[in-house]
Amino acid sequence: MRASRLVLQIHVILKQLERNIASLDWLDWTWFSAVPALGYASLIAGAAGLIAEKSFAPFAIARAITLLLLAGIYGAWSVTLWIARNRDKI
Repeated sequence: MRASRLVLQIHVILKQLERNIASLDWLDWTWFSAVPALGYASLIAGAAGLIAEKSFAPFAIARAITLLLLAGIYGAWSVTLWIARNRDKI
């Protein structure tokens, strides 16, 4: 399940670059694309570590949860600021 989300995230990044549907700067690209992809990759590594009974597994899962949480907070804050700026246009 998590591997499919990583593949989907990579697919979305490639489609956004191909179609140039949004004019995002590097910071937004990092938070909206790279950080979730790193989170999903860390979650996959943590799951594999749990199966193999490796000691790094809980730390990889904690890292993944932290990255995904921070990406979600940044995304919510970004949308809130956009709504505040464009309140008259909506």
